[in-house]
Amino acid sequence: MPYGTNLQLQLVCFVIIGFVGLSWEFFQAAFDNNLNVVSFCGGDLGGFFLMLSGTFLAQFVLSSMRSTLIQTSPYKKTMHTGIAPFYNFLGCAIGFTICVVSHIVMYVRFPQEQKVIETRLLLVAFWGTIIMVYGAIAFKYYVLSIASLYVCMLVGIQFVSGLVSKMPENLPLVILCGYVMIMIGGVIQTGISKLVYKKELSEWAFTTAWQRGK
Repeated sequence: MPYGTNLQLQLVCFVIIGFVGLSWEFFQAAFDNNLNVVSFCGGDLGGFFLMLSGTFLAQFVLSSMRSTLIQTSPYKKTMHTGIAPFYNFLGCAIGFTICVVSHIVMYVRFPQEQKVIETRLLLVAFWGTIIMVYGAIAFKYYVLSIASLYVCMLVGIQFVSGLVSKMPENLPLVILCGYVMIMIGGVIQTGISKLVYKKELSEWAFTTAWQRGK
């Protein structure tokens, strides 16, 4: 396999997932007339898709490491511990910024729902942090990463809701905390990538994508 996973496949997934997330945020900010109801029916789903979109670029970088071209490249370690985490972090940072803009619009429309807006925004940042950590271990410990992702998603709503309930209503502070969480996620992701660099890639991870890239 000289070149790894099909780049076109990853780009298509990146565009589709990003478009779904962007569309969800746009229509929610512009047309949602019952913010409090939607918040309990996947109101942060658009942010989740935006956080997820960057992983497809990172996935291409990591899966290409199985190719003979990358295996003999002096940039192999840099791709695993630097470029792939950066793509993931960049996707989460841009996605969170889009969510910040959409939630500011929601706040202008629904100032009485500030606590709901803050909870959802911080939850998006939490998704980004978890997705970055997941991306760091998915190619090495695939089963463990999937199990951990689902557990974190289940407890995430309770954790963030409890955290926001203890904070004063302050949207700028929540936005700042969200960016701090994204940065922490990026640092953890890079650290884990360096720790597991020498571990063999999991045969369970993205097998179908690799076969399509042959």
